[in-house]
Amino acid sequence: MRGQLTILLFILLAGIGLPLSGQEPWSLLKCVEYARENSLIMQQSELGIDRAIINLKRQENSRYPSLNASTSGGAQLGRTIDPTTNTFNNSTIYFNSFGVNAGMILYNGGRINHAIQQGKYDLEASKLDADAAFNSMALSIAGAYLQILLGQEQLENATRQLEQSNALLDQTDKLVNAGVLAQNERLTILAQVALNEQNLIMAENNFASSYLILRQLLELDPLEPFAIERPEIAVPTDVNPDELVWQEIYTAALGTQPQVEAGEMRMLSAEESIYQARSLALPTLAVFGNLNTNWSSLGKTVDGAEVEFFPIQIKQPDGSITVLEIGQEVPNLVDQTYPSQLNENFGQSFGLNLQIPIYNGSSARLARQEVQVGVLSARLLNDQTKQQLQSDVQLAVNNARAGRRSYDAAQRSLEAATAAFGNAEKRYQIGSLNTYDYTVAKTTLDSAQLSFTQAKYQYIFALKVIDFYLGRPLVIE
Repeated sequence: MRGQLTILLFILLAGIGLPLSGQEPWSLLKCVEYARENSLIMQQSELGIDRAIINLKRQENSRYPSLNASTSGGAQLGRTIDPTTNTFNNSTIYFNSFGVNAGMILYNGGRINHAIQQGKYDLEASKLDADAAFNSMALSIAGAYLQILLGQEQLENATRQLEQSNALLDQTDKLVNAGVLAQNERLTILAQVALNEQNLIMAENNFASSYLILRQLLELDPLEPFAIERPEIAVPTDVNPDELVWQEIYTAALGTQPQVEAGEMRMLSAEESIYQARSLALPTLAVFGNLNTNWSSLGKTVDGAEVEFFPIQIKQPDGSITVLEIGQEVPNLVDQTYPSQLNENFGQSFGLNLQIPIYNGSSARLARQEVQVGVLSARLLNDQTKQQLQSDVQLAVNNARAGRRSYDAAQRSLEAATAAFGNAEKRYQIGSLNTYDYTVAKTTLDSAQLSFTQAKYQYIFALKVIDFYLGRPLVIE
């Protein structure tokens, strides 16, 4: 009875991963697509792409003219220069000015064009980085998915083994009660039941942990019902790992793995920096234009004139004084209106500006040296990426070969253990085999079944990794 309750308990616990409320189980494709849309890693990668797009637009817009407007206003106190008449005045002067200026670079050694090309390379590298992040995440999800399938199969095996041991215990109890078997025979079976219960607990823990790992990879709510599909998985028979050539797989991976192309893009981007650094030593030619006007509170304008007569004394030869009145026109000054001042003071200017670098603290030379270091760094990083990919491919091929050998050995071991247990069961039923030897044969079979299941899924995953480097879709079937 105790064993039956244990089986029921763990069957209920196994329901942690089963679909609830009619929810459809998730396929591997659905898991991967969900991660693509919701993973924080992918969202961060998308932000990297957005930053690269913004940077490219900034570089492209730098080739267009600049246009800016300005205005200022204030008061001048004491002896100051009237900004409108340019004369000294001791009165408080209120002023206001407006200006519009425009400029455009005509030539700067091709710096803008190379900056735009660099931005394009950086954008492409960001997109490839996102693809590489997705591929890595998809491979991790596939591994976790297979681990759940392995855990589920091991849980079923452990449950079945415990059921068989409990059935044997019931049969043994009847024989002991009938006096056919001694009490120690029952103790041997009880030990086997306890071992199977322990194996069931371990299988359940592994199964729950596998689901937890996949949940964490998908960043799912821990309380959200979640279960995966259980496809019928067959070990591929059309692949011989011993015939795999890692050089061929590596050559294919160079064209399928985005991190390699991303490294190439960064090398090209770094090389564009060389041209930009060289342009710092070349002249810069720009065109400019300005519009400006101003207003002053002391601005005056002439509103007609009046003739004023001034007496002038002229001494005659005989010593007499003659007074003459001479008329002089005196302009009538009135305050000039705001619009009138702005119109009258409106000015324009335009021209060319040529800057020829002669000496700037060796900044141009140091900039060239710095970008040369950057180019070498980009090349080394690209070489490291390729070297890491080569190591990963070699390891994947080795794992596939080792996985196949382990699978074949586990299969032979399972076949031998199955045959041995079948023979032991027949002998036990006719009384020619004691209980201890029977339980040893059963334990050997259980262990062989566990090893076979592990070897099968490890080999399948090793082949999926090979498919990954060959650019094939990750499909479990």
